[in-house]
Amino acid sequence: MLAQVVLATAVLTAPSLPIAYAGQDAWLCILLAGVGGLLIACLMVNLSRRFPGETLFEYLEDILGKIPGKIVSFLYLWFFLHIVTVVVREFGALLNPIFLPETPLVVIHILALAPVAYMLWQGLEVMARTNEIFASLLLFGVILVILAAPQIKLTNFLPVLDAGPVPLLKGTLAPLAWFGELITVAVFLPYFNRPRDGYRIAGLAVCMITFMLGLAVFLTIAVFGPYVPASYLFPTFNAVRLIQLANFVERLEILVVVIWVAGGLLKIGAFYWIIVLGAAQTLGLRTYRPLILPVGVIILALSFIFHRNNLEMVRYIGLTWPFYGLTHELLLPLLLFGTALLRGKRRKKK
Repeated sequence: MLAQVVLATAVLTAPSLPIAYAGQDAWLCILLAGVGGLLIACLMVNLSRRFPGETLFEYLEDILGKIPGKIVSFLYLWFFLHIVTVVVREFGALLNPIFLPETPLVVIHILALAPVAYMLWQGLEVMARTNEIFASLLLFGVILVILAAPQIKLTNFLPVLDAGPVPLLKGTLAPLAWFGELITVAVFLPYFNRPRDGYRIAGLAVCMITFMLGLAVFLTIAVFGPYVPASYLFPTFNAVRLIQLANFVERLEILVVVIWVAGGLLKIGAFYWIIVLGAAQTLGLRTYRPLILPVGVIILALSFIFHRNNLEMVRYIGLTWPFYGLTHELLLPLLLFGTALLRGKRRKKK
């Protein structure tokens, strides 16, 4: 689930932003972002293990006090709400113009949120087991790269490190912000069967994400070169469309759509669950179920308010999201960790 939280949407949009800055060295951006993502995930696991059995929204009050803790909790709720609305918008951005051009965008968004809301009503275990089924679809990504072999040109990766260090660092910011979504481990960890394995699980998630995103970047550069993909909204999708073997194996982009739709629904579900659970814990409610419908309506409305069209969404993801995301994913956790250390805050295991 941790890997799916990042991969579901990033695997389609990931190549364009690092390639726009670093060109053929974009694969190095993914590796650097993977190292940063591992540090963020380990930081959150370390922080969460100081407060066993509590989620991020619960131990914020232990660290900061009741009122400041609730204020920061609402900041994180707003942040997670912003993430899920962008995912819903991306969901419609792929399906609406390419596959369902006559269908109103609001219908596509409702069809994405409705099954997720039902899944949340059934509980976290149902969502986790559903993820087990659809996560296996990611294996098709490796198969697609193998099938694209005739279109691959390894010379597209030369010369290495031609862009220089500054474009490389710029190209790393957006992928690092995607890896930063692993702060969700601070909400999932209390529900692990073995919370003590948090570091190992976070490390495996980072390895999976790095491999799959690196594969997407590799395929895109190998097929299109280092210049064309920067102008695509979904470069991985466009690369798979070119696969053709013996005039028989072709139009495999439907596999990408199936993988993306399944992953997108699960990512929406993960953040949707975090929002309703966090809101219930912050407000002192016994259960999050009464919040599922009103929060779903809010997500639906904000998916149109935040981004009126796809160009605004792309501009936000490329320019605003890296700094906005890393503020909540790296800066605030570092401040929380430092505050917990200075104040000696730690809760004994229940």
